[in-house]
Amino acid sequence: MKTKISYLLLLALIISASRSVANGQDGLSGRIYEGEVGDQSTPLEGVTVGLYGSNDSGERGILLVSTATDSTGGYGLEVPDVPVYEFYNIIVPEPLSGYVFVNATTVSGTVKESNWIQYAYPLYDKTLTGNKFWQLHDLINNPPVVNAGHDPCLRYTRADTDSLSCTACWQCHGRRPARPLRPDDGRVERGQWPGRR
Repeated sequence: MKTKISYLLLLALIISASRSVANGQDGLSGRIYEGEVGDQSTPLEGVTVGLYGSNDSGERGILLVSTATDSTGGYGLEVPDVPVYEFYNIIVPEPLSGYVFVNATTVSGTVKESNWIQYAYPLYDKTLTGNKFWQLHDLINNPPVVNAGHDPCLRYTRADTDSLSCTACWQCHGRRPARPLRPDDGRVERGQWPGRR
């Protein structure tokens, strides 16, 4: 009988400790950057990030806590002690104004979408840091301002509804315009537009 009580007390302590570590002692954290995945040179400040709880891996769930990124692009989200959910979702609900989502990376979670990283309970055996998201300027809906006295030959035109293309005076520049940007692509690599040095 004494052994059984000791065993139950030990089990209760282990469960309590695992819930404490999983739900409040350590939070989920990471950073948000501008650029392609892996480019950590430009952190984004002021991006809203939320922690959602769900009992279905296909649903984002209900908002538990939210914060905004600091000047280093960093954020931290405390996991509340109760209630306990089967899944904890780090979600960036909206990109910064004029930006689009690129993708995300995580150490121990699962990237569900470019703005959604999911962790399955329990959290105590997982790396809760290093949850990163990337965003780029939305060149389709917010084309760059060009020809501000830098290059009188260079201009961007929307030739039709399928593409945003770049035209330049080939005689002056001696190079072809950048590849067209299509809506299904959603972004242009840095340095691919003529005139950007």
